[in-house]
Amino acid sequence: VDLSSGPGHVRRLLNGRGVQRLLEFDTSGAMLALSAADAAGAHPPEFEVEQQLVSGREFPKLPRESADLIVSCMSMHWVNDLPGLLTMARRALRPNGLFLGAMLGGDTLQEMRSAFVLSDLERRGGVAQRMSPLATVSDCGALLQAAGFALPTVDTDRITVHYPDAWTLW
Repeated sequence: VDLSSGPGHVRRLLNGRGVQRLLEFDTSGAMLALSAADAAGAHPPEFEVEQQLVSGREFPKLPRESADLIVSCMSMHWVNDLPGLLTMARRALRPNGLFLGAMLGGDTLQEMRSAFVLSDLERRGGVAQRMSPLATVSDCGALLQAAGFALPTVDTDRITVHYPDAWTLW
């Protein structure tokens, strides 16, 4: 299962790795169309791909113990109900199934966050929420444990990217 599949990055990475069937979910029909077009291109997947549009909620409802692998690649930081998503993923996994998730967190874009706070204080005399809150490593570990994962592992990578100005970043 690929939650928020986007244009099909995870599908391409799973090709040739023993996958038999992949369910791609996304809240955007345009992203699913891009993924389908990519799958029909020069390197079609070696497995069956089924796509489903998720509408009216943030994540699909999957049947209990219906998946061996659930992947969420760079979309969990947008989810309003992260505990609900993780609980759904755990219930949907078969015994010894694997959940792999990647998300922005911690100090991501800290300099930009600080600049927003300072500019709000200077111009308006108060602070407004300009960016989504991000979970820390310890928050993620606690959420995985609360969702019932047996062997939760949380890791972090720090990648420093420099932009010439704010407009390029945005």
